[in-house]
Amino acid sequence: MNRIFDHKLKKERIIIDPGEYYVTSSDQIIYTVLGSCVSVCLIDKKANLYGMNHFMLPNSAEKIFFKKGEFAKYGENAMDLLIRRMLNRGADKYELTAKVFGGGHVLNFNGSGADVPINNIAFAIQYLEKAGINIESMDVGGTLPRRVFFYTETGEVHLSYIKERTILI
Repeated sequence: MNRIFDHKLKKERIIIDPGEYYVTSSDQIIYTVLGSCVSVCLIDKKANLYGMNHFMLPNSAEKIFFKKGEFAKYGENAMDLLIRRMLNRGADKYELTAKVFGGGHVLNFNGSGADVPINNIAFAIQYLEKAGINIESMDVGGTLPRRVFFYTETGEVHLSYIKERTILI
């Protein structure tokens, strides 16, 4: 996770990478870039708590459970850790709402990897439904990567698509 001051937006921007999550009650921007990965933004307006994760795969075949300080690249762990952190900071599970982003088919997969974006989206939706967390909005699927700007002052998300792809050789 990196922190920068965004001079254009005049706010601190927290950049989360795959396998990371972040929770705050401060006026910040939580930012990530998504391809086939999924991010879930959680909001508890009454408690003034906002969080976002960024996971790569729905779950681990080995059922790995991460210790404190380790990354949560699997949705199962990323969701558990994000919710637990929000509840520990005073959120009420019944006040949480979610916004879901990502799961784009951004790579040309040959074989079973083609299901990764679909599985990530399905996992996020099913997990939130099972947890009783209302999905307020979603922007998932498609073929383009996304930039996600989560404004914690308002709970709004500004999203842009990355239309040009750069290939490094």
